[in-house]
Amino acid sequence: MTRHPLRQILSLFLICSLTVCYAEAGVLIENVRPITADAKVGSSTNVYVANGRIRAIGKQLRADKDDTRIDGKGGYLIPGLIDSHVHLQGVPGESEQLTPPLREAALAQIPRSYLYFGFTTVLDLISGDGPIARWNAQPLAPRAYHCAGVPIPGGYPLAWLPKDEQLSSPTAHYYWYDPRQVELMAATPGSDAHKVEPLVARIAETGARCIKTFYETGFGQLRDLPVPSRAMMKALIEVAHKHQLPVYVHGSSREAYDFAMDVGADLLVHGPWHGVDSTQDKMLNELAQRVINSGIGVQPTMQVLYGERELFNPNYFKAARVRAAIPSALQAWYQADAGQWMAKQISRDFGGPDVPNLRSRVNTAYNKPLSGVQAFTRILAERGGDLVFGSDTPSGPMFTQFPGVNGREEMDRWVEQGVSLQQLFIALTARNAKLLGLADELGSVDEGKRADLLILRENPLQSISAYDSIEWVMVKGEPVKRQALAAQ
Repeated sequence: MTRHPLRQILSLFLICSLTVCYAEAGVLIENVRPITADAKVGSSTNVYVANGRIRAIGKQLRADKDDTRIDGKGGYLIPGLIDSHVHLQGVPGESEQLTPPLREAALAQIPRSYLYFGFTTVLDLISGDGPIARWNAQPLAPRAYHCAGVPIPGGYPLAWLPKDEQLSSPTAHYYWYDPRQVELMAATPGSDAHKVEPLVARIAETGARCIKTFYETGFGQLRDLPVPSRAMMKALIEVAHKHQLPVYVHGSSREAYDFAMDVGADLLVHGPWHGVDSTQDKMLNELAQRVINSGIGVQPTMQVLYGERELFNPNYFKAARVRAAIPSALQAWYQADAGQWMAKQISRDFGGPDVPNLRSRVNTAYNKPLSGVQAFTRILAERGGDLVFGSDTPSGPMFTQFPGVNGREEMDRWVEQGVSLQQLFIALTARNAKLLGLADELGSVDEGKRADLLILRENPLQSISAYDSIEWVMVKGEPVKRQALAAQ
């Protein structure tokens, strides 16, 4: 490719110092306006990509004959979006109930749906290195990282299983030794390996990016579940931080928020759905200010509640975003009896699937937790609190929280509650890159960083709808037309 001589020398030095010198053809993205890490629109320029990285940025860059050229047409170049709260193995459609061809189609589309909505990096909050390696071996998928879930015996989410199966289940791979549950642990050998020091050391060896704990006393048919003590949590956090592992708390109540702040946790991975009231301004303001003062990050995950309500929306599959994300045959299965399993489960709390006005009853029941987390999010946004983007895709076996589209809907939820487009952009990119410990690799359009990029027709700092104007998705330096990623 043709460059200014000095620029060429500097770029060659950069390329050879970052990796080996590359010989393969690259991609020249022309006439685009990069958006900076601090949410500012840059001037029109060209960006050269090779061997999966951004190699040079400059208006004078020209393509060689073997390079691929992409005309950005004056659009906007941004880093790929990061969703730091997903569950890659929990998507309805992976079920063994499906016929093999339908299951294969679902599994093939799931990573493409993330990419279709611009998510090129994801963090699985309860996984291990094995499943993540298999995910990353796919030819076209967002890059995945993992967080190790450390449930306590008898607590959430292990409590959904029979007691004699809990500690031998895959979910208990990193269960956390609890001196209050000695009798339960005695049935499974090797509990000493689950004490804090050896447990955290084992997790650190897997390349995990974080440790996820659970402060959940129960819901639905499960109530009065044990939760970690403050002493246990403080000991875990101390050891985890020695291994550079942040500690997250699954907790959606006011009580969980108090607990997480008292022990010095790093992130709350749900909004306060319970124990807050949108009409109690003093209480909400005090809670928000305490969160800000503590420095803890918050993922509001409002779309979780919206998604549960949408299970009862007869028009759900008519939405353009849904049609783009979910293959038509899988949509049909979701609407058949077998695919309605989760909707039936939730409907039992309201009198069953055939009760009159079921959807209205569900919506009414969800109004209180929604209004509370909405009000709390508004206050955090106004005061510059540490809002961390994560969608909890999916929070359970719910087709209304399908990969990609669920994250896109969570973006709308943020903006509806007054989060600025600048705050949202930073949360989706640079903030999450820092959270993952990958700020040197991801989160901004800079030379040397990984070439996971999006080209948009519209400016995402002016309208949330700009995220629907993606034209190109670049994954590991390979450009893909967005429409080629759609399910239909």
